[in-house]
Order: sequence, then C-alpha cells, then structure tokens
Amino acid sequence: MRTHAERGDVTILRADKLLLRMAVFREWGVQQVDGDQQAIAAMLRQDGVAMVVAQRGFWDDLRAMKWFAQVVHSPDFREVAHFDISGDLSTNDGGVPNGRNVVEIFLPTYPVTPPQGGIDIDMPFIGTRFHGVTGSSAQ
Repeated sequence: MRTHAERGDVTILRADKLLLRMAVFREWGVQQVDGDQQAIAAMLRQDGVAMVVAQRGFWDDLRAMKWFAQVVHSPDFREVAHFDISGDLSTNDGGVPNGRNVVEIFLPTYPVTPPQGGIDIDMPFIGTRFHGVTGSSAQ
C-alpha cells in the first residue's frame, strides 16, 4: 500500500502498534495497553476501521492481542476471506509452531463512520510518540 500514493484515503493501522509498546524486538520487552475487549472494539469504531486483515494466532499469548482476536471474531465483524501463508515464519513473525498459518480478512457488521480524532503511536526505540489523523481528512 505504501507504493499507492494515489490512495491517500486509505490508512493502514497495525494492531500491534496500537495495542503494544515495544522497542523494536519483542524479546526486549513488551508493554500492553490498558483496556479490555470493549475498549478495543470502541477504538476500532472510533478509528473508522473498515477492514481487518489479521494473521490467525499472531502473538495471541499476549493479553491485548488475544482480546483483539476475540473482537474481530465477535458479532461486530464477519470473515469475508482467508488464505494460508506459505514459507518459513519464525514465532517472532507470529508464526504458529507446527501449525497452520492463516491470514483472515474481516469487515465490520456495523456502519463504519469517519475516524474521530487522531491516533497516537509510541516509538520507544527513538523515544518519541507520533500523532496523526487517518482517512481522507489526512490529506
């Protein structure tokens, strides 16, 4: 998507960047955001998320990522497609050891509204926090 400059109306948000705070590598430590499934569901609505593309089981040993998976597998979303990931994924890439690696695509079952407010993303490795806006208002 980065190469499609003509699509300034599309914003990609990584759930791990929104729900976790880590300095480059997971092995260096991870802090999880406060909140529960309801807070994550509210964040997705507030941010105007119109589609979720998620790797099944991605870091779901972490509470926040498990709750994220539970939200997208709730009645608030419906799966519209899935496909296997081939190749060699390390567990650092979210690969499931001796398991089936799958990407799932979900759409909200509720009407998506434009994003409300901005998004803050921590970048602990460089010691800063970025604030931005999403969607067509970002242009």
